[in-house]
Amino acid sequence: MPAWVPIRQPGGEVSDSPPASVRSLDRAFVGGLAWTAAGKWATQLFTWASVVALARILSPAELGLSGMAGLFILVPKILAEFGLGSAVVQMRDLGEEAIGQLQTVSVLICVFVFIAGALLSPFGAAFFEAPQVRWLLVANCATLILFGFQSIPLAKLRRALDYRRLAVLEAIDMVVRSSVSVAVALMGASFWSMVIGGASALLVSTVTMNVWAGTRLRIPRWQTVKEPLTFGLRVSVAGLAGALTGEADPLIVAKRLGESGLGTYRLAMDIASAPAQKINMLLMRVSGPLMASIQKDMVLMRRYFLRIAEPLSLSIFPAVTGFALVAPDAVILLLGEQWRAAVLPVQLLSLNAGIASLSTLTRQVLISLHETRFLMYLSLVKFTILPVVFIFVSPYGLAAVAIVWLCANPIDFIILTRKMASRTELPLSDYGRTVLPSIVACTVMVAGLAGLQATDWLAGLPLLARLVIQGVMGGGCYMGILFLFWRERVMAYVRFLRNVRTA
Repeated sequence: MPAWVPIRQPGGEVSDSPPASVRSLDRAFVGGLAWTAAGKWATQLFTWASVVALARILSPAELGLSGMAGLFILVPKILAEFGLGSAVVQMRDLGEEAIGQLQTVSVLICVFVFIAGALLSPFGAAFFEAPQVRWLLVANCATLILFGFQSIPLAKLRRALDYRRLAVLEAIDMVVRSSVSVAVALMGASFWSMVIGGASALLVSTVTMNVWAGTRLRIPRWQTVKEPLTFGLRVSVAGLAGALTGEADPLIVAKRLGESGLGTYRLAMDIASAPAQKINMLLMRVSGPLMASIQKDMVLMRRYFLRIAEPLSLSIFPAVTGFALVAPDAVILLLGEQWRAAVLPVQLLSLNAGIASLSTLTRQVLISLHETRFLMYLSLVKFTILPVVFIFVSPYGLAAVAIVWLCANPIDFIILTRKMASRTELPLSDYGRTVLPSIVACTVMVAGLAGLQATDWLAGLPLLARLVIQGVMGGGCYMGILFLFWRERVMAYVRFLRNVRTA
């Protein structure tokens, strides 16, 4: 947060005025938040409308087929990127010559991954016993060639803290992806709708960012690309293990419960993660490049970590807990009775998303500190344990699978936090004081909403009226506690938003 937002620092002191040498970073951070938020808010309603529209146009089985292909494309995508974008952002001494060589390496890797993915696509279709999945996989893998031309220019824009262009690119991607997907779905494209929409968005954004970044392909030399490739390999292995772990549950659900079960679970995941994901991505897109630029200064690293963790918890915790409580009404109102089976998974996965958001911030700090080996091993340990648990609990239904995440992510959060606190010399008590207001206010909000829902008079009201009443009640409880006990912090963020708007 910028200078006018007072946050408790390690040791207990509160400072409103950072040194002049830090103010340029504060301005860059504020500008990044402003541009990123503007891009997201300008397109968010549009994106949510497209999700609802696709859920109403397509059946759970059609969404399930598209989801099956999506399960397999994550692995080729991580292999195609190979962590090279992270290497460009984090390794500050890479020059244009080295970046151009990495661009060539990126394209060659993506072409290889496309060929391998196309050859292996029949096995994916056989696994699900769904012939349509084969050609969906081939089409998805073909888009990786475009991705090879995108990852390095995108990393250059992040490295330069060019938040304005990054925000424009994200807005273009969201608008093209959503509008094309809905348009072709209405034309009868069925499970191809999201593939066509994604490919269209990737083409437009790739051309745009290459024009802006101006990266030239250069002949790779081993001595130049060796170190970035080593860094990228660790990031890639950690990302691959994390992706495989994250996709193990829908993969097992698809195998055990079929297309409809997967369609319901995937939609539950998308809805549950939406409130936290948008806020989380807003801060992560800005904080990642910023922390890379201060990776050798532990004082600044602690400062920005706390100044990001507080608004992250203040915004995400009420969003996920409140949404979990109103999910029975919200899911039916937005999607219809056919999606009632998604209600309980949505509630459980919503709570999980809040914990995962803080872990993402901590993981970003560790990447900036080049703790890629530690992250890689932690991801591999999770990958060896969680899929086995998913296989064991999947016969008990979607809710049982969601509960596994709700138990596993707090453990992951504790391990990451202890490692980060040790590296940055951050007292855990300071971190606790930072997130305490959101935890206390959310507890009161949950108690208030639970008491309201326990009464009978809500039952006779229309769904929309019930949602509005619960939203006003929950928001009132949350903000009331914050104003009662942490008024100065709340007012500091009000002043912050005013300054962002003015800027």
